[in-house]
Amino acid sequence: MKTIKLFIATLMLTLTLSIMPTHALSKSNALKIARKALPSQGYLIKSEHKKGLWEFTFKNKNRKIEWEVEVSESAKMALKLEMERKQYEGGRRYKISSAKAKSNVLKKFKNITVTKVRKTRDDGLIYRVSFKHKKYTATADVNAQTGKVQGYTKNFFATKTTSAIISKDKAVSIAKKRIPNANLRKVKLEVEKGTLVYEVELIKGRIEYEVTINAKTGKIIEVDID
Repeated sequence: MKTIKLFIATLMLTLTLSIMPTHALSKSNALKIARKALPSQGYLIKSEHKKGLWEFTFKNKNRKIEWEVEVSESAKMALKLEMERKQYEGGRRYKISSAKAKSNVLKKFKNITVTKVRKTRDDGLIYRVSFKHKKYTATADVNAQTGKVQGYTKNFFATKTTSAIISKDKAVSIAKKRIPNANLRKVKLEVEKGTLVYEVELIKGRIEYEVTINAKTGKIIEVDID
């Protein structure tokens, strides 16, 4: 009888292990990658796995700042970092100038080039400042009244040292070969249906193109025309 019970228990354990999900990148290794993307120490409060992607949510020590990090399983790198203050809000009026908003962003983020500053509304009045770095593109929301950076989003590039996927420059080259004489507007790394892709936005005359490229193979998946 004991032998039968032991056999059944072993069988149940085997079946349980066989149906447990397996990931190309373990949670612990993905978490290490996510922590490296944080600007300072964060405490993990939530983790979630989607097809081809790990998502981690952290808070700082006083719980006033929250970060969300997306990590690609296939590329084994952080794709996106989002920061938002707990008391996120815009201003009631535009008290600072766009030049001041730009200056505040340049002080907070080193070695960047600001590409655009525009007025918008998000729980109040803000300046949305777009900028780029050799490792990422980003936007930051600046309170139009206080000048404080309320939140930001960084989209990381694949570097030439990332052997798992092609570089950003290579993706742009592939897109421009498909659309000759077009000018680059934006390029970002995304996950679509579990596949890591580059979305390259080009403009030629009055026509805008979005070229979606498989980040591992360099194959063009789709070309959208607007």
